[in-house]
Amino acid sequence: MSVVWYLLAHVLYKIHEVDGRGYISVDELSELFLHVLWGRYRVTLYENEEQIKRDLNLLYSFGFVKIRGRSVELVKDRLEKFEKSVVEKDPILTKSTTFWLAYLRKKLDEAIEKYYRENRNKDL
Repeated sequence: MSVVWYLLAHVLYKIHEVDGRGYISVDELSELFLHVLWGRYRVTLYENEEQIKRDLNLLYSFGFVKIRGRSVELVKDRLEKFEKSVVEKDPILTKSTTFWLAYLRKKLDEAIEKYYRENRNKDL
Protein backbone atom coordinates (compact mmCIF):
# COMPACT_ATOMS: atom_id res chain seq x y z
CA MET A 1 0.00 0.00 0.00
CA SER A 2 1.32 3.40 -0.87
CA VAL A 3 1.12 6.33 1.50
CA VAL A 4 -1.01 8.19 -1.05
CA TRP A 5 -3.60 5.38 -1.13
CA TYR A 6 -3.68 5.51 2.63
CA LEU A 7 -4.22 9.27 2.63
CA LEU A 8 -6.91 9.02 -0.05
CA ALA A 9 -8.71 6.36 1.98
CA HIS A 10 -8.40 8.57 5.05
CA VAL A 11 -9.84 11.55 3.19
CA LEU A 12 -12.76 9.48 1.88
CA TYR A 13 -13.49 8.28 5.39
CA LYS A 14 -13.21 11.81 6.81
CA ILE A 15 -15.60 13.14 4.15
CA HIS A 16 -18.10 10.48 5.19
CA GLU A 17 -17.63 11.42 8.85
CA VAL A 18 -17.98 15.19 8.27
CA ASP A 19 -20.67 15.22 5.59
CA GLY A 20 -22.62 12.15 6.72
CA ARG A 21 -22.95 10.70 3.24
CA GLY A 22 -21.87 7.23 2.23
CA TYR A 23 -20.80 8.42 -1.22
CA ILE A 24 -19.11 11.27 -3.07
CA SER A 25 -19.01 12.13 -6.75
CA VAL A 26 -15.73 11.90 -8.63
CA ASP A 27 -16.25 15.55 -9.62
CA GLU A 28 -16.64 16.63 -6.00
CA LEU A 29 -13.63 14.55 -4.97
CA SER A 30 -11.60 16.13 -7.78
CA GLU A 31 -12.68 19.60 -6.70
CA LEU A 32 -11.74 18.84 -3.13
CA PHE A 33 -8.31 17.49 -4.03
CA LEU A 34 -7.30 19.68 -6.95
CA HIS A 35 -8.77 23.04 -6.00
CA VAL A 36 -9.12 22.94 -2.24
CA LEU A 37 -6.47 20.66 -0.76
CA TRP A 38 -3.90 21.22 -3.49
CA GLY A 39 -4.47 24.93 -4.03
CA ARG A 40 -5.75 26.69 -0.97
CA TYR A 41 -4.35 24.33 1.66
CA ARG A 42 -1.08 23.37 -0.06
CA VAL A 43 -1.61 19.63 0.34
CA THR A 44 -0.18 18.15 -2.83
CA LEU A 45 -1.42 14.61 -3.41
CA TYR A 46 -2.67 14.89 -6.99
CA GLU A 47 -2.05 17.10 -9.97
CA ASN A 48 -4.96 15.97 -12.16
CA GLU A 49 -8.18 13.98 -12.13
CA GLU A 50 -6.59 11.00 -13.91
CA GLN A 51 -4.29 10.42 -10.93
CA ILE A 52 -7.30 10.49 -8.61
CA LYS A 53 -9.17 7.99 -10.81
CA ARG A 54 -6.12 5.71 -10.87
CA ASP A 55 -5.94 5.57 -7.10
CA LEU A 56 -9.72 5.24 -6.77
CA ASN A 57 -9.52 2.18 -9.02
CA LEU A 58 -6.77 0.75 -6.81
CA LEU A 59 -8.88 1.38 -3.69
CA TYR A 60 -11.79 -0.29 -5.52
CA SER A 61 -9.65 -3.35 -6.25
CA PHE A 62 -8.96 -3.66 -2.50
CA GLY A 63 -12.66 -3.32 -1.66
CA PHE A 64 -12.49 0.06 0.06
CA VAL A 65 -14.85 1.81 -2.34
CA LYS A 66 -17.60 0.90 -4.78
CA ILE A 67 -17.67 2.91 -8.00
CA ARG A 68 -21.02 3.44 -9.72
CA GLY A 69 -20.78 5.73 -12.72
CA ARG A 70 -19.22 8.93 -11.38
CA SER A 71 -20.20 8.21 -7.80
CA VAL A 72 -17.80 6.69 -5.28
CA GLU A 73 -19.46 4.81 -2.44
CA LEU A 74 -17.43 4.25 0.69
CA VAL A 75 -17.14 0.81 2.29
CA LYS A 76 -16.94 2.25 5.78
CA ASP A 77 -16.00 -0.84 7.80
CA ARG A 78 -13.16 -1.70 5.38
CA LEU A 79 -11.88 1.87 5.52
CA GLU A 80 -12.01 1.85 9.34
CA LYS A 81 -9.96 -1.35 9.52
CA PHE A 82 -7.53 0.01 6.92
CA GLU A 83 -7.17 3.30 8.78
CA LYS A 84 -6.33 1.49 12.02
CA SER A 85 -3.89 -1.07 10.66
CA VAL A 86 -1.99 0.40 7.71
CA VAL A 87 0.78 2.16 9.60
CA GLU A 88 1.50 -0.87 11.79
CA LYS A 89 1.62 -3.29 8.86
CA ASP A 90 3.69 -1.27 6.40
CA PRO A 91 7.38 -2.04 7.00
CA ILE A 92 8.46 0.93 4.87
CA LEU A 93 7.01 3.46 7.30
CA THR A 94 9.48 4.77 9.87
CA LYS A 95 8.68 6.68 13.04
CA SER A 96 9.34 9.97 11.27
CA THR A 97 7.03 8.93 8.41
CA THR A 98 4.37 7.94 10.92
CA PHE A 99 4.67 11.36 12.56
CA TRP A 100 4.48 13.04 9.13
CA LEU A 101 1.37 11.00 8.25
CA ALA A 102 -0.30 11.99 11.51
CA TYR A 103 0.51 15.65 10.81
CA LEU A 104 -0.76 15.44 7.23
CA ARG A 105 -3.93 13.60 8.32
CA LYS A 106 -4.57 16.43 10.80
CA LYS A 107 -4.09 19.05 8.07
CA LEU A 108 -6.35 17.11 5.69
CA ASP A 109 -9.02 16.83 8.39
CA GLU A 110 -8.89 20.57 9.05
CA ALA A 111 -9.08 21.37 5.33
CA ILE A 112 -12.04 19.04 4.76
CA GLU A 113 -13.96 20.39 7.75
CA LYS A 114 -13.32 23.98 6.62
CA TYR A 115 -14.36 23.11 3.04
CA TYR A 116 -17.68 21.64 4.15
CA ARG A 117 -18.32 24.44 6.65
CA GLU A 118 -17.80 27.05 3.92
CA ASN A 119 -19.94 25.19 1.38
CA ARG A 120 -22.79 24.66 3.84
CA ASN A 121 -22.81 28.40 4.59
CA LYS A 122 -23.09 29.19 0.85
CA ASP A 123 -26.15 26.93 0.54
CA LEU A 124 -28.03 28.66 3.37
